[in-house]
Formats: sequence, C-alpha cells, structure tokens
Amino acid sequence: MPSRTKIKPRGVFFDLYGTLFTLGDMRAAWADWLEAFYAGLVPLGLSVSRQAFGQCCDGFFGKDEPPKCDGLTLFERRIRSVAHGFGVPMPLGQVSALADGMADAWQRHVQLDPQTPDTLSRLRQTKTLALISNYDHPPYVHRLLREHKLDGFFHTIIISGAVGCKKPDPAIFRLALQQTGLAPPQVIYVGDTQDDVQGARAAGITPVLIVRRQNPTDPALLDFRHRQDCVSEPPLNPTSALTITSLEDVLTLGCL
Repeated sequence: MPSRTKIKPRGVFFDLYGTLFTLGDMRAAWADWLEAFYAGLVPLGLSVSRQAFGQCCDGFFGKDEPPKCDGLTLFERRIRSVAHGFGVPMPLGQVSALADGMADAWQRHVQLDPQTPDTLSRLRQTKTLALISNYDHPPYVHRLLREHKLDGFFHTIIISGAVGCKKPDPAIFRLALQQTGLAPPQVIYVGDTQDDVQGARAAGITPVLIVRRQNPTDPALLDFRHRQDCVSEPPLNPTSALTITSLEDVLTLGCL
C-alpha cells in the first residue's frame, strides 16, 4: 500500500516514460535505435563500422546541444551533428524521417501502462492534469499521445525540447504551474527518477515516486551507451519521496 499524505491537491502532474509508459528491455531498445540510426546514414555515405559509430554515439542525449538552426528539433539537430561529424551530408528533408524512425525503433520496447487511461480518466473528473517530459523531439510525443488518445486528459503538455529546459531544473515545473494557474502546494508530481523527485521538490511541488515491483527504471539505461564500462548513475532512493508501486495507487493516496 502507498504511504498516506494529508495534502489536498487540485492538480496532478505526470512524467511520461517510466510512469505512464513502462520501459521494457532497454538494452534491446538502444540496440535497435542505433541500428536505425546507422542504417539511415549508410546510404548517405557513412563508411565507418557499426562499432565505431556506436562509440561516437555514447551519451548521445547528454552531450552539449548543437546550435539551433532551420527549425529542427533538438533530437534532429543532434542527429545532424553526428552525421556531419562523420562528413555525411544530412539533407533537411531526411532528418525528420530518420528521427521518427529512430524513435519508433526505441518505442517498440516501451508500452503504455494498462492502468494509464483509467487512472487519468478518473483523476480528470476532479483534478487538473499536466504532463512534464524530458524529450528532445516534441512532435513525436504529441503524436504518441494522440495515437493512444491521452492528449485530451491534460490541461497542458510541457516537453523539454520545446521549452528549452529540462528536469531536474525547477523551471520546467514552474511553466506547468503557470499554464495551469496552480500554486506549488496544490500539486503533486508523479515520476520514476530522482530527477523527477528533485525537480518537483525544488519547485515546491510534492513528488510521488513510482517504483514498480518489476523492471524498475535503471538510470544508466536512459541514454545510449555503447560500451559496458560506463559509469552508472546513482540508483533510485525510494525513501526520498512518497512512494507508490503502481499507477493506480495515485487514486488511493488519501489526498484525492
């Protein structure tokens, strides 16, 4: 059973991946992501081995952001930057298709939590809902939400790649507060990583950490790693926040 809390929130904000969507075999997901990336560049002139290419992609999403240009998403700019690093021209018309293909390859290993639609539907009757997600390719998230008929549940959808800041920066949480008209004490935030907990708390929002009984989020698998000798990130600390073990537990927190 989840712990109890005395707060009476008017809003419930959610993370996306690892929270509303459950992560599967992420090593396989990143392998497929890399294969889609590599296969997309070979016809354009990429001539290095897959191994050398994979090593160059280590920590792909943690690298410095390429300069803004041509209306591309951050993900598309990262793709183009890697291609240019290998001397491969990347026509603008092909960047978007490759970005979507890579995201699709990764997404095949991620599933909508079966409890998500009912949980959101029940909460939406009395609460203001918002989504706050770290993602470099916002159009893909919007497409995903439409396909699963989830977009209508949220008063606002905040995606890091669209707003220029990301968790654990409290600024991304403050944007959601501004757009919903809610104050921090009126909100709880449900997420699955320490960035979720730290960022929400820094914004004055009560964090709720979801730690599922099986396949908990491994922070080391949230960015592409080709080598096995990478330093792992700190593990989750379930004692750092109010903790639930399934999404529907949000409905029984005692504060709704």
